[in-house]
Amino acid sequence: MTNDNATHNDPSHKDINAEHFARQQQILTQLLELQRQQMTLSAATTNNAATVAVPNPSVPPPPTFSYKAEEWAEWKCSFYRYKRTVLVSCSSEQTVDYFIGHLGTKAEKILKSFHLSTEDQKNFAIVLERFDAYFGERKNLVYERVKFLQRVQGSDEPCDIFISDLTAMAQTCEWAQLEGEMIKLRIIAGLADSRLSIQLQTRPDDNVDEVIKRVRLAESLRKQQAVIRASAPAPANAPTQSVTEPEEVSAIYHSRGAIPKQKPHMQRPNPHVRTADYKNDTKSCRKCGLIPRHAFASCPSRNDTCKKCGKIGHWSTRCLSKVNNRQNPKIASVETAPDEEDNFFMGSIDTSKPKKPWRAIVNVNDTNLDFKLDCGADVTVIRWDDLKKLNKTTLVDAPKSLISASGDKIQIVGTFDADLRYRNRKSLEKIYVAKKLRENLLGRDALETLGMLSWANVASIAEQFPTLFEGIGNLGKTYHIKIKENAVPFAIAAARRVPLHLRDAVKKHLDKLENESIIRKVSVATNWCAPMVVVPKKNNSVRICVDYTILNKSVQSERMILPEISESLALIEAEAEYFSKLDAASGFYHIPLDTNSQLLTTFITPFGRYAFQRLPMGITSATERFQREMMETLEGLEGVVNLADDMLIFGKTKAEHDQRLAQVLERLKQRGLRLNKEKCVFGKKKVKFLGYTISKEGVGIDEDKVKAVLEMPAP
Repeated sequence: MTNDNATHNDPSHKDINAEHFARQQQILTQLLELQRQQMTLSAATTNNAATVAVPNPSVPPPPTFSYKAEEWAEWKCSFYRYKRTVLVSCSSEQTVDYFIGHLGTKAEKILKSFHLSTEDQKNFAIVLERFDAYFGERKNLVYERVKFLQRVQGSDEPCDIFISDLTAMAQTCEWAQLEGEMIKLRIIAGLADSRLSIQLQTRPDDNVDEVIKRVRLAESLRKQQAVIRASAPAPANAPTQSVTEPEEVSAIYHSRGAIPKQKPHMQRPNPHVRTADYKNDTKSCRKCGLIPRHAFASCPSRNDTCKKCGKIGHWSTRCLSKVNNRQNPKIASVETAPDEEDNFFMGSIDTSKPKKPWRAIVNVNDTNLDFKLDCGADVTVIRWDDLKKLNKTTLVDAPKSLISASGDKIQIVGTFDADLRYRNRKSLEKIYVAKKLRENLLGRDALETLGMLSWANVASIAEQFPTLFEGIGNLGKTYHIKIKENAVPFAIAAARRVPLHLRDAVKKHLDKLENESIIRKVSVATNWCAPMVVVPKKNNSVRICVDYTILNKSVQSERMILPEISESLALIEAEAEYFSKLDAASGFYHIPLDTNSQLLTTFITPFGRYAFQRLPMGITSATERFQREMMETLEGLEGVVNLADDMLIFGKTKAEHDQRLAQVLERLKQRGLRLNKEKCVFGKKKVKFLGYTISKEGVGIDEDKVKAVLEMPAP
């Protein structure tokens, strides 16, 4: 008891207890501070994780990618928008995770195929660049551009949808600086309103924004005009006209004089209307004559040209202009309609005798007869006087009669079946015999069966323009090839070897070129000399080419911007129905070279050195120079489009086409140009030009080109 009290009262013992208690308090304080810091850090981490991991539900994520290369750019744009609005606070690694997740299940395999390092796989910029390259390589640029050039506005498609679709398609075409111009040209060429398209073509300096503004304004005005005109009453005394066309009739009358039916290709596509007697029906449209009356914006005649007065916006059956008195014409062609009708109609009339009509000699039952070629005639008709030339011909009654443009019946003696022969082709046709017929007419069916052109054949054109298909042309202007000042001459000393089995063909071809004055032998020393390249053909002949690669590095260009194919196609009139295609024979050879330029083209062969006297293929400035010469040759002529050695002539009517073709052929004849007879096509309603199909329906892609693209193997 004494000892305990002594210990308790010992001062040193009290100091030890106080010191121990203070140390415990300090440790406890430190533990509490550490606990508070951990709780704060944990709360912050939880808040950040919640912010990143839970996207904004009001912004939908991009759809799963279809893995079509042409849709990559559009999907990437949608992901970028999602990233800017939802993933703005995500790290690069987290963005990659979202990116791969939204791409779909295939994305992980594609990412592994890139063989990126661990760090690069966390870098969104690097990952995106690799996916861009992956889908970019799979994109078919030719296919994308073909789709763009084929895009046309639907009949009921709003212009904003058409324009926005073109804009989106242009982004995949890689037009670069030409993107705006290409969109502008495609808008003009693809508009459903052909009249508006023509108006826009008269303003070539407008940029794409101005064109879009005008298209939208026109559509807005049409809608407003439809509302205005829908409520306007029709005048009670509106004059009416006969339904028959006075100038050209492509129809058949019933024997009782009923309204003629339209041919299938001439019918207006409107299943909701019916024709009616205009004199008895006051509720028909004042522009087209169809009932019920409708707004002008939906009238099928709003973009058509009247054949009577030439104005746009109505059909000739409702034209208010007076009919001009015409002289009594002679019948020059025959037009027919479907077989169920009772008469054949003499539709085309000839009031002025042409200088030299398109003709051909056709064998009829072993007797040669002279025919005028008439693609507008459904039947073949011969004169009564020519029937006497045929042996033992028995006539039967004609199943139908012929009616002239004036409405008078033509006296038909009868018909007979005959074998027609032209060159190595033959056709069995029913021949009509008529009196008061000026000349024999060969109908459309016979023309097609005999393999002749729709309105003429090349032989008849060659008769009228004999020099156009003979020899090598000469445009007259001598061309000087300009060489850069710092050019270093290059001359090869030895000829490349020619296989023994091709030597005779090469020598024969060289002699032919020399006889035609295309090349000449060179015996003097020249600073430039290129090697010859021989390309064998399937017909055991050869094509001789010269490798001017080194010379071209020193040739100055013409500094002429060649027209784009799309620009050339946009110049074709929307209403054009008849087409002819011309091909310049050996195009570059039309341009003679001066003496100094000839020596620049020297090339060496196993048979010696030669030089071109005409502009050869392979010179870098040749295409530009030839295009310039062709543009000058055709300057001022209407209805013709040219690119390099290809020319397209078009017209809204057969008469307009024929007139333009004659003017072009005459101009080519005067300038000294020559044509390739085998590649020329005349008077067709559908031709292939610059890789596209041209017809009244518009510009379409060549089916052979589409097939080649579709069958192209995947990269």
